[in-house]
Amino acid sequence: MKTIAIICVIAVWIVLIAGKGQEEQKTIRGEQVKKSTFVADSTAGAKLFKKNCNKCHPGGGKGKGPSLNDKNLPEFVIRSQVRLGIGKMPSFSKSELSKEDLDHITTYVTDLYDTYKAEENKTH
Repeated sequence: MKTIAIICVIAVWIVLIAGKGQEEQKTIRGEQVKKSTFVADSTAGAKLFKKNCNKCHPGGGKGKGPSLNDKNLPEFVIRSQVRLGIGKMPSFSKSELSKEDLDHITTYVTDLYDTYKAEENKTH
C-alpha cells in the first residue's frame, strides 16, 4: 500500500514538472496561474464590497451579518457563501456579481483578515 502511494506521488510530480515548461506561469497567493490570467484587485474589491456587502458587514466587521475581518476564510468558502447565500445572507448570482467581481471581493475580504492580523500583532 505504501508503495502504491509513493508511485502515485511520483506520477503526479512528474506530470506537474512536465507541464511547467509549456506556458509561462507565476505564483499569486500561493497558486500557480498563467501570466495572462485575470488578477483580482483588492482596491476594486473594496469598492464592490462597499456597494454590495457593507450594509451587513460594515468595514468587514459585525453588523447584520458576522464579522469577516477576524476570520481566515478560504477563498472557496467566501465564493460559496456569496453565490449560495447560506443562512440569513442573500445569494448573489453571476448577473449581480460577475466572476471577476467576486474575485475582487474575495481578494478584499482575504486582505481584511491580513490587515486585522497585522494590527492585532502590533498590539501584542
